[in-house]
Amino acid sequence: MQFFAKSSRSWSLFLALALTIGCKAKEQQSQDSREETEDNGDSGAGSPAVGMMGALLSNQLSNPGPYDPPVKSEDFDSAKDHLVSLEISGAFVDLATFAVWKSPVGIELRKFEESLAKLTNEDHVKSLVLRADSLTMSMSLAEELRNALLRFKATGRKLWCYGETLSTTSIYVFSACDQIGIAPVGGVEVSGVSAVPIHIHDLLSKFNVKAQFIHIGDFKGAAEPLTLSKPSPAMQKTLGAVLDTWFGSLVSAIQNGRGLEKSQVLALIDKGVFQPEQALAAKLVDSVTTFSSFRDQVRGELPWTEGKIGSDIKDSLGQLNTLLGLTPPKRSSAPHIALVYAVGSVVDGPGRGTIGARDEIASRPLASALRILGDDEAVKAIVLRVNSPGGSALASEMIWREVDAAVKKKPVIVSMSTYAASGGYYISSGATKIFALGNTLTGSIGVVGGKLAYGDALSKFGVNSYPITRGKRAAMWSPLVTWSKDDLEVIRDIMGGVYTIFTKRVSEGRKISPEKVEEIAQGRVWTGVTAETIKLVDEIGGLHDAIAHARTLTDLPEAELEVYPPAPTLPDILKSFGGIRAPQITIPLFENPSAIQALGNNLFTWIGTFEKTNIQTRSLLPLFFDL
Repeated sequence: MQFFAKSSRSWSLFLALALTIGCKAKEQQSQDSREETEDNGDSGAGSPAVGMMGALLSNQLSNPGPYDPPVKSEDFDSAKDHLVSLEISGAFVDLATFAVWKSPVGIELRKFEESLAKLTNEDHVKSLVLRADSLTMSMSLAEELRNALLRFKATGRKLWCYGETLSTTSIYVFSACDQIGIAPVGGVEVSGVSAVPIHIHDLLSKFNVKAQFIHIGDFKGAAEPLTLSKPSPAMQKTLGAVLDTWFGSLVSAIQNGRGLEKSQVLALIDKGVFQPEQALAAKLVDSVTTFSSFRDQVRGELPWTEGKIGSDIKDSLGQLNTLLGLTPPKRSSAPHIALVYAVGSVVDGPGRGTIGARDEIASRPLASALRILGDDEAVKAIVLRVNSPGGSALASEMIWREVDAAVKKKPVIVSMSTYAASGGYYISSGATKIFALGNTLTGSIGVVGGKLAYGDALSKFGVNSYPITRGKRAAMWSPLVTWSKDDLEVIRDIMGGVYTIFTKRVSEGRKISPEKVEEIAQGRVWTGVTAETIKLVDEIGGLHDAIAHARTLTDLPEAELEVYPPAPTLPDILKSFGGIRAPQITIPLFENPSAIQALGNNLFTWIGTFEKTNIQTRSLLPLFFDL
């Protein structure tokens, strides 16, 4: 109450500014005749909350100043053949991270793909120059982005790509381009893939902290950083298999895209780092020049204009009314397809509502959404996009039940992103059909449970605890008490029951015998390309392919998408205060492969989850694409 009392004037000013921006944006839309690439036809999915304000405001500020570079050539005419220049920078993600006072953080893959698709529908767009800066993404998202570029080229258009510096990620993606340019004094790095496990078992031991964890499944090594001094042979085998797949994808892409022999690519990766002229000599790039010169070089006589990656803002005033909670979000009553994102760790209960649904899979809101969409006769199919390492076994089961109920009424197509492992696979296993990228991490059918016991550690510093209980196991989950052998047997029995249910769900959903499931379960993580051969997934493909399949099944080639989670409204924001995070980029382990810090952050975040959920279906792998 104190916060709202002190902030009432700020909110009044904020709302007044919002209304002003909305009206001004409405006026600007009626005056602006230039064609944009931003209308993607979604229903119910806008740019997140106040981030939409930033987008509205940016529309007002999009015209260049007197010293800014031009946004089109002097001879540009949208009714004549031309080239489009498109800039991409930062992290590619499934859903942009929500921030109250800032625009969404991250480039949403679906928005980018739809922008490319719209360009291919414009007859006068003959080629595309893609300018990239500091790209970061998981290996599977890089694969999906590269496939989108190949689809663009398949329409007969030319694709040119440029960067000031190019990382392994950029080279992997840009290998789909007709030509690659790089800035003078820039650089190219093709360093390969790696795994960097961080184990803190010995550190915990120095402080007498007892890490008591049980794995069900020989390959379920999620807690190894806490229980072992170094990776087990099983973990080394798992990591090796994943890296083999990723490395093979990298080598193949460069080999085919750059017209090199495999031996040449391997030698280039061993060298790793190239100055611009060295990269040119090695055929990793085609020219060393400034961006404007590169654009003029590849466009020839074609005029050019800058494009935009799509946003969902089509009716600024209407969107503003929805944001403020004055009108409810619209849902289509016409036959359509629902796209449901399940992104982040699987957690129990309500989570952080609509706002939290962008980076966590909370059982209550997601189960409710699936139930509503499953019962809605206008929704003819559901595409479930899963990007999760798992989490709570209980929450996974609750979500699985709603997926199972929906499958009995309509097709539910799963599209696996960076990873759909453990609980992420659990909620996917009952779908009508499962798509995964070749480099997706999936499987990890197993259970991990445990806790850290600090009692002995605290006693070294003079802090002693004396549990007084009524009941043999009253203090079993206390972090100050270590488990007895009898306690461990009880926990193992509970976890064994969860594992039995998990494998049963997989057996029934995938129509695989229990014996076969046991062979491929055991907590082992598989890449998508291997998962297809053992029938854990049905087909190699990305979100584009999953949506196309849903359209084919429903005979709705032009139907709109209803996207969950929708844009948060102002009431959603007000409800979330106290639990909302400060604006920042929170990137999961696999989403920013170059950030070593992310690995440590995820390890300690993962440890913290066991304070609430002691038994989990979760994976934790220290995998990096590009260091």
